[in-house]
Amino acid sequence: DLGHTIVLIIGDFTAMVGDPTGRSTTRPQLTRDEVLRNAETYKAELRTHAERILARGGVPVVLSSMERRNFDEQGRLKPSLLEYADAARAVARDMKLAFIDLNEWGALRYEALGKAEVERLKAQLVRQLEASGLEAPDFSGENAGH
Repeated sequence: DLGHTIVLIIGDFTAMVGDPTGRSTTRPQLTRDEVLRNAETYKAELRTHAERILARGGVPVVLSSMERRNFDEQGRLKPSLLEYADAARAVARDMKLAFIDLNEWGALRYEALGKAEVERLKAQLVRQLEASGLEAPDFSGENAGH
C-alpha cells in the first residue's frame, strides 16, 4: 500500500533435505514419496503467496528452483529438484502467471559444461573469493550449492 515492491523468493532447501551420502542419521534424506507430498504443499504455498500479491495489485512471477550440480558416476546430471520445478510450473500455468524455468536452464548449462568443468569453475570461484578476502560457501558434498 505504500508503493513498495514485494519480491518473494522461495528456495529449494526442503526438496531432499538430509545427507545424500547416508552417513548422517540426524538428517536422513527424504524418500521420493515424501518429496512428492512436500511438492504439493509447496504448490499450495506458492498459490497463497501469488493470490496475496495479485490481491494487492502486484504481478507475481514464478521461478523454478535452480538445479543442483549433482552428477552420477558416468558424469551425467542427476536431477534432484524436478518435483519442485514441476510444482512451480503448474502453479504458473494454472494461475496464468509468468514463469521462468531456472531448473531447465541450469540443467542444460551443467550438462553442456560437464562435471569436470563445473568442478573447475567451482574451484576457481573459491580461489577468487578467498583472494578477495571473502568467505567461500561450503561446497562440501555433491549436493551442496548450485
